[in-house]
Amino acid sequence: MNKKEIEKQCGYQLPSNIGFTLENNQLEVVISNKSLDENMQNDPSAFEGWIICLMAIFKNDAANCIKSVNIQFDETPSFDNCSSKNRQFYYRLYKAQKNYGWTIEACNKIEEITSWKNKNIVLTTPSDEAQKEAANIEAKLERIFIENHANGKRKIYQQLPLGLFNNSVAEKNRLLPTSYLDMWEIDNNTLKLYELKAKGNTKVGILSELIYYTNIIEDFIYGNYEFAKCKRNYRGINKLKECQKEKCIKKIQGIFLTDGLHPMIANNKEVILEILNNRKNTTTLDIIFSFEENKDYLSVYSDFKEKERARHEALLCSDNNVFPAEVRGGGWYKDKKRSFCLQKGQEYFNLYEEIRDDVKYYFETEHIAFWGNEREVPNHTLSSQVACLNHLFAIRNDPETVLGIAKAITGRGDIIGMKKVDCDQKPQYIAFEVVSKDDHLNENSTPNRGAFCTSIDAVMLADLKGGGTLLIMIEWKYTESYSSNDKSKESDPDRPMQPEAKGIERLKRYCQLITNSEYLESISIDDTTCENELELNEDILPYRGSIYFQEPYYQLMRQTLWAEQMIKYQSSEKIKATEFMHIHVIPAGNKELLNTGFDGEQSENAMCESWKKQLKKDIYKWVDPQKIRNVLKEKDEKLYDYLCKRYGNQ
Repeated sequence: MNKKEIEKQCGYQLPSNIGFTLENNQLEVVISNKSLDENMQNDPSAFEGWIICLMAIFKNDAANCIKSVNIQFDETPSFDNCSSKNRQFYYRLYKAQKNYGWTIEACNKIEEITSWKNKNIVLTTPSDEAQKEAANIEAKLERIFIENHANGKRKIYQQLPLGLFNNSVAEKNRLLPTSYLDMWEIDNNTLKLYELKAKGNTKVGILSELIYYTNIIEDFIYGNYEFAKCKRNYRGINKLKECQKEKCIKKIQGIFLTDGLHPMIANNKEVILEILNNRKNTTTLDIIFSFEENKDYLSVYSDFKEKERARHEALLCSDNNVFPAEVRGGGWYKDKKRSFCLQKGQEYFNLYEEIRDDVKYYFETEHIAFWGNEREVPNHTLSSQVACLNHLFAIRNDPETVLGIAKAITGRGDIIGMKKVDCDQKPQYIAFEVVSKDDHLNENSTPNRGAFCTSIDAVMLADLKGGGTLLIMIEWKYTESYSSNDKSKESDPDRPMQPEAKGIERLKRYCQLITNSEYLESISIDDTTCENELELNEDILPYRGSIYFQEPYYQLMRQTLWAEQMIKYQSSEKIKATEFMHIHVIPAGNKELLNTGFDGEQSENAMCESWKKQLKKDIYKWVDPQKIRNVLKEKDEKLYDYLCKRYGNQ
């Protein structure tokens, strides 16, 4: 089976940066070099988690039961001048071979790199206690767990730093990056290691993380390295050192502490534990893993996407004024039939009845591509492009209604009227999939509406009381959420000899614009500690791995630069404005997107707050689409009724 066949068979999408083939009961795994620099909990790097999940899923399938695993690189790394992230990945591969018998490409070289021969290895020692004030939801959950379970006899410690160094703790001596074990305790002769996740943080990488921490601690218990000397007993470190010295630890138990798991894990927990606990590398230590539920009453996360899928599945199975009776689900999307996608030939029924013909004509005459560079309306009922069109297209030539929406979404009291947006052949008061006439963002192409360049879902132009014109650009989201995917480090399969080719191209394209921007905070070389193994210029190095190249901020960054350049070059552009506002339309129910900030921080509106910290001026605003529907309620009752039934009425 190739990768697509495996996905179809198991029912889950696999990470794009890892190749999978299953033949003759052997799983062939091909890892992209990009994975070497990823966080181990992120999909492109969590190879252990994906392999173990597939082994569990196919365990009882005689024809496809995975009896052996062979891991290769898409391009053999040089292994010279390894970064600490690279060594961490090689260490994980080395341990996977030793503990589970998986065959690894270049295993001898990897063992040489990670066995630390002839080195005096030390672990980071805590320099203080864990902070009393929790920085995020998971830190709060750790404190609650400790408060509920620890007592006078039972001590549970948190945030144990685990970084590896040669001889002494100094950056020049670093072997492995410093990451933090969530919690640990010693229960008689058992050392318990906890990996805690908040509700909604359901990545397969939880398996990879705890496997890694267990391996590091196991090596410590066996005396392969010591903790660096410390002056005080922070985070219970002396207790851990004492137990190692006296050899009183007989068992290490890795505990997954969660309120929800990825369905590949949740549906196969018993088999996954059987695989994890059946290690080939038998030692005097007993290594076991277990799952424990830890109720998370703090996270505001809710599975908004699943609820909206269920809403549309119900609409497609009932008589209503949203979809005609003959329209049903079961259409193909990404190689699978899906109950919430429309069947071929019925795509235009995804649009509000009154706009179907007009949208088709508009996109054809303005040469606009639908999402995915397609000529047809998306068949996915949760399409954000479709949601935007359904809310705004019907009123695009109604200046009074557009004025009401403009005031509502911007909160500006100085808007006195609306202008037609002159980028269309027949201009109206709202334009869709808007691009600039000229390429001002170094994107190396003539801007094409809807494809292969920075574009804006919807644009309005407002006259201001004091003079001037306000450009209102709208970015519309529906059920989207984003896993970590660093756009500044992405490789290009067509340029295998150039590491991070796509990422470097993006850095060269946008970094100088960010540095010179009147709206975006710049990052200087003094503000970064990132390694420069690719020998990048100092003007782009600080931006590598920054918030500007992670979604959804990557899109917000490009659109902010787009609006800034449109104003700067208004004399040559069709759209002319003196200032702008950036409106981010996201349903209030999409907590997974709204409440997940940069680096995974979980708190109310964390995404918006993360972005606002990057702005020099107050130009960004999150808006719930219900605010737009409230304006439409007074103007178009039929449209309002349709939108409420289709998208809910909070």
